[in-house]
Amino acid sequence: MSNKPSHKTMDDIQATIDQLSGVITGWTHPKGKIKTPVLQGGLTDANLPADLCPDKLSPALAFSRATAHYAKQGRTIGKVRRRGDWQHYQITYVINDGRELDHKKQALVRLNCLTGDLLGDDDAVVKEIREGMDAQHATRNGQDLTRIIQKLCKRHFSLFPIVANKGVAYFTPAEELPWLLKLQILVERCGGFLSLFPVPKGDQISKQSITKAVNDGLTQLLDQLTSAADAMEESFKGNGTGRKTNKSTLDARVKDWQEVKFKIESYHEYLEGCKGKLTARSTEIGERFAEMTKHWSED
Repeated sequence: MSNKPSHKTMDDIQATIDQLSGVITGWTHPKGKIKTPVLQGGLTDANLPADLCPDKLSPALAFSRATAHYAKQGRTIGKVRRRGDWQHYQITYVINDGRELDHKKQALVRLNCLTGDLLGDDDAVVKEIREGMDAQHATRNGQDLTRIIQKLCKRHFSLFPIVANKGVAYFTPAEELPWLLKLQILVERCGGFLSLFPVPKGDQISKQSITKAVNDGLTQLLDQLTSAADAMEESFKGNGTGRKTNKSTLDARVKDWQEVKFKIESYHEYLEGCKGKLTARSTEIGERFAEMTKHWSED
């Protein structure tokens, strides 16, 4: 199948957006690995931020993927300790003779999680892993593509699962369709396929399902914020240990709350009688975050 996008141009469909309540969308991952330049080129073609796919994976992720096949070779990798930016690992052979398991250390290695430097007590093992990490930077997989979509979703649009907790098909409001068209270009450039099924405005058959999908999605976001507020309030009850570290987390959760609050207002036409309950929950969570922020300011 050709990787050419199935839609035409943004102008070709702009006139139809006002006639839609939204679209149902879902995508299939490309088979096999995606060459990093192909994914980067897809971002460029779709006019999406290039920094979503840097030239290199994080050192920890590259290390994990480079050693993922060790389990099939009877080797395990265990974290020993963390000192600053350095994560120490032990690579161990696990030998099963049918009566008992025998563990034999092969090597100790340490990875700088900031720079990617790798050291160890066995040069051959270090060389093997380093070459494996270099190879991992050259490709991406379907999970990486999904993470990019999730980041874009968090920043710019919403994907409401049609079936709760099942990431198979999603409803997206019509006004955010231009972002899905960009995603369609990206996914298809990478060898996958993103489907778009229009939902006409005023369609009474789908109206109830749309309301449920949007309400469930926003409720899930509020549940996550409630859990975050509970955890941070618990940390305030102690002697304050570690609170400086948690302040950045508090600021991030406040930003998340602001985004959810904005979505509740923006999607009011899809929510019908659900909006009041969502707004009340959002207000209560916002008050909790405001109280914690106030205590930080006083300190």
